[in-house]
Amino acid sequence: AAYGAPASLRVAAIFGGDWLLVDALCRIGIPGMTVANAERVHEETRVKAPGVATTQHGYVMEMELQPGVTAAMVVGKRAELAGALRRDLGCIWPSGNEERHPGYLRLFFSHKPMNKARQPAWPLMNARPVDIFEPLPLFTDEELRWVSLTIAGTHTAVGGASGFGKSVWLRQLSCAIALDPRVRLVIFDGKRSGD
Repeated sequence: AAYGAPASLRVAAIFGGDWLLVDALCRIGIPGMTVANAERVHEETRVKAPGVATTQHGYVMEMELQPGVTAAMVVGKRAELAGALRRDLGCIWPSGNEERHPGYLRLFFSHKPMNKARQPAWPLMNARPVDIFEPLPLFTDEELRWVSLTIAGTHTAVGGASGFGKSVWLRQLSCAIALDPRVRLVIFDGKRSGD
């Protein structure tokens, strides 16, 4: 299959992939969305143009869910949706859209699981001076797009389980901040691990 996408998804992209997706949504246990009433769900779900769109790292589909169903309900059932679509969990990324209503769903299907995808080169690797009062690209989202954060005036708490990248991210943040010649870094390593 081209770009690592399964044939079923490529066929769905060409021949109306909304049926495949609505069928999957009806199988993940969202109240009101069942296989028995899939036809009604399909009628009440509005797929936004152009339907299934191709992106650099996968496919995107946006839709307005049937009344009473929110994007958050689908996001909370991401694992079930991946199972219903028979795709690796690292390839299925449902989200809402803050500029739209709560029932607006955006689905990104990546070609490769995110833990196997190669992250693009960090834009700050050229080590040119930066301004911490301007947005700095610090991490990538599920579509491998750089997400920027304005450091100045931002309070940040980083938490998570062991081995999930907290120290790596803090090291990257320190490197980014150090590129502003006005900044003085004071670092305390309470972990004493050398990270």
